[in-house]
This record gives sequence, structure tokens and C-alpha cells, in this order.
Amino acid sequence: MAGLEQRVKPQILRDAEAELPTLLQERVVWYGAKLHSSPRVHRVYRPWRNGFLFLHELHEDPEHISTLHRHFGNMWVVMEDGGYDMHLARESQEKPTAYVRQRIKAGDWYFMGPNDWHRILPTTRETQSLVIVQDWIPPAITNVRGEWMRIREVDRQLDMFKGYYS
Repeated sequence: MAGLEQRVKPQILRDAEAELPTLLQERVVWYGAKLHSSPRVHRVYRPWRNGFLFLHELHEDPEHISTLHRHFGNMWVVMEDGGYDMHLARESQEKPTAYVRQRIKAGDWYFMGPNDWHRILPTTRETQSLVIVQDWIPPAITNVRGEWMRIREVDRQLDMFKGYYS
């Protein structure tokens, strides 16, 4: 299946997963934002190595359809809980017209490069994933299209991920 990795996880994911139990205890360095997009995203994040580490909680939004978009850096994703269908197009400078549809479920991981495009269609009410981004500062960090999360909301999401990484 093109794009969906079923091999051994790359070192960067293994490193992040090994460090997460400690990182999740460091509350003061985590930030949170609720993005008004489709699907709705509750994003808790912190700087990590030469990029950012995100804990995503996606919420199904049946009234809005996700659009095909790209991320301009390298991105690794590990699905912790829930799932989604993903439309994925590799190596395209312009918005692609053809893509591969993949079912992503708990335990799966995948990589996207700077010219890869995707669209997320949740198949469960909520979805949690670990996301690592390198060589790019996502606009949600510099320009939140939504609202900042309250401290208790950030703590709730950190506690949820402690259940995956303890």
C-alpha cells in the first residue's frame, strides 16, 4: 500500500516514543490550540529537536469536509487511537487530481514529505495521533486559526497521551 508504512518504525518515531513519558511530565513547555478546520483539531505541541512534536486529537465534523492540503516539511504520524481514511498524493508541486485512499487505524504510522498532499476523513468520532514535524514551522504555531486551549484542556490531553506512553 503506497504511503502507509508497515515496516519497522524509523528511529525518529522510536526516539519520540521513548522520550514521551518524560516529556509529558514537563507541563510548562506544552502549548495547545483548537483549530477551526475540518476535521476539528485539538493540538498540543512543544518544540522537539529541530522541529515540533504534536499530540493531535481530531474530532469528526460531518458538516465540513476536509480539503486536500500539503505540509511543507517532513512529517511522521503514529495513530494511537481511532482512525481515518486518508487521501494521499506523493511528490506533487501543484494540487493533485489523483490520489490513493488509505485506511489509517490505531498502530499504523506513515511519513509525508514536503511535496506530499493529504486529506483526512475521520472514521471514528475522535482520533488521537502523535505527529512529528521537522524543517517547517506549521502556521498553526505562528497564526492560530481558532483559539488557544485552556490549561485544563491541555492537561486533559496530556493525561490522555500518558495512557499511551507510560
